[in-house]
Amino acid sequence: SSASASVLGDQTGAARVPLNIRGERLLDVVAQGGGIRSQPAETFITLTRAGASETVGLPTILQNPTENIYIQPDDTIYITRRPQTYTALGAVSSSGELPIDQDPFTLAQAVGRSGGLAPNAADASAVFIFRFESRPVFQSMRPTSPLLASRQPVPVVYRLSFEDPRGFFYAQQFPVRPRDLVYVGTASSVEFLKFLSVVRGAISVGTPATTVVSGGTIRIA
Repeated sequence: SSASASVLGDQTGAARVPLNIRGERLLDVVAQGGGIRSQPAETFITLTRAGASETVGLPTILQNPTENIYIQPDDTIYITRRPQTYTALGAVSSSGELPIDQDPFTLAQAVGRSGGLAPNAADASAVFIFRFESRPVFQSMRPTSPLLASRQPVPVVYRLSFEDPRGFFYAQQFPVRPRDLVYVGTASSVEFLKFLSVVRGAISVGTPATTVVSGGTIRIA
């Protein structure tokens, strides 16, 4: 029988796709197997070969052609949908868990999706993003930080001010990632400082103070 690969998953058609002698790339095989039904930002492709598996997001493959690898006989390709979300809290018009359905997805889009800053309630100078940042990214910002002693992701708080015109431009470039928490402080500084002190205590146990990155410059909260 001719060489073939399997394409499976509830986001595509189940099919056994024949491979020609010149070789077929991953996305070509997926297309022949029924294509993809989910949004790219929510689509993950798992390739199983010789008992080993690796999963990558569809946007990564679309943005980096070297990830669109050649498929080998008896490979199995599994397409899954994983809704990507972030959480918006504080003085926004619509708080809660909200979808990330574009790539890239910026802070400006995240604030807009939450309905924008709540009128008469929000402190436009206090827009925060809470994230567990990867060690390489954190090291590029604070190469001598004691937090790098751990191999775990580093809790980081980014701060942006919408009162500064530069903040709007920065918000259009700053990417919001799945599981990020976007918090807009209230006009009551006392209430917000209480909230920040609770968060800082929760994620800084046994470590130095949480890092706050503000408009591209880093300071310790």
